[in-house]
Amino acid sequence: AVTTALPLVADRIELPDKGGLLKTEDWISDEFRKRLLDPFGDMKETGDGPCPRAFNSANRRELLCYLGKRGNRQMVVAFPAREIPRGPKGQNLASGNFAVAKDDYEDRAIRDRRPKNWIERAWPQPRLCHASVFGNLIPKPHQFRRLTISDLPYFFHSCGLPRARWIHDPVGPGFTRAELQ
Repeated sequence: AVTTALPLVADRIELPDKGGLLKTEDWISDEFRKRLLDPFGDMKETGDGPCPRAFNSANRRELLCYLGKRGNRQMVVAFPAREIPRGPKGQNLASGNFAVAKDDYEDRAIRDRRPKNWIERAWPQPRLCHASVFGNLIPKPHQFRRLTISDLPYFFHSCGLPRARWIHDPVGPGFTRAELQ
C-alpha cells in the first residue's frame, strides 16, 4: 500500500490531553539513559554526504496552530534560535512536518527528522519493557496472567524526554516571538 503525504492541517490532528506522562529515562537501559542525557555526545563530527533537507508540507499558519496544540499539552517548548544545535557547517537540523490520512476525519502527523538523523550516531535497537512492567502485573513462579494489549491511541506521545534532549529535536523553520504568542 502506498501512503500519500498530505498537507498538515492542525484541526485534523488529534493529540492526547497531555504528553510526556512517562519519564523515559526511568525504564531504559543505562546506555540509553546516558545518551539521552548527553545529546551533544551523540553528534558525529561530520555527516555522511550532504545534509538532507526535511520535507515539510505544512504552511506556516497551520504549523503554528499544530505547535500551539502541542504546546497546550506540554508536548513542545520554544527555545531561542541561538541555542538550537546546528550541523558542522551551520546546517539547519530541524524536522519537517507532514500528515498521512488515518481515516476520513483524522490525519497522523509525521516528523521528517532526516537532517538530525544525518548527524547523530545510530542508536542500537531498544529492548523495551514488557507491558506487565507498566502495570506492576508481575506473576510469581507458577502463576500465569493472560493480558490483552491493544494499540493505545497516541501512546507514543506519553513518553517524555529529559530537558537536556529538548533542544536537540527542533521542529519547523523557526518562528518569531510574536508568532508564538
